[in-house]
Amino acid sequence: PVCALYVTVRESVTDEERIIVKDVKLISDSSIFYDEPNVVATEEAEVGETIKLEEFDFSGSGHIYFESSAPEAVTVYQDGTMKINMPGNALVTVACISETGMEYRTIKFSVPVKTVDFSMERDTDARNPIVGESITYDMLEETYGSVLVVRFETESGALEQTENGFIARSSTNGSYVYIDGLSAEGRKIFRYRMIIDAEADGE
Repeated sequence: PVCALYVTVRESVTDEERIIVKDVKLISDSSIFYDEPNVVATEEAEVGETIKLEEFDFSGSGHIYFESSAPEAVTVYQDGTMKINMPGNALVTVACISETGMEYRTIKFSVPVKTVDFSMERDTDARNPIVGESITYDMLEETYGSVLVVRFETESGALEQTENGFIARSSTNGSYVYIDGLSAEGRKIFRYRMIIDAEADGE
């Protein structure tokens, strides 16, 4: 039989469940959960995705427990649902724990920085920003918003950062420039990619 799903409800946990939870926490602190040689699969995920882990192929009966080595990047809940929060790497382990021992599977999730093309609207046609035009924080958040983005910055000399966003100061002559969306820890979550034109098409 496949392991039974184990979900702890704080308000109604029994003495028996308290023992199991304590044992699981001790096991999850073991290095076997975080050693890459134990990884059985490698997957790539994107920021904002929600993924459900369902097939584990365990041989015994017991309780299932989930663990993430980097919950700030990939949070895993005890029903097997994962929330992809920000770029980084996380080892997600699902373990089948019973009185006779433990079986486990570890999957490595890689979350790359998301690059999003940014364009501005003029009438019904999307276009590149032009010199002298403003790119506000509201525009960036509407393009690909995330509650984890707390600030924006750029390394491009063609963009000047202001209190409300950025002003395009010079043309990039067909080359891309980037505005990075950063988390509170300073990790890049999104890169907004754009070309700055000297003037809009048709003007």
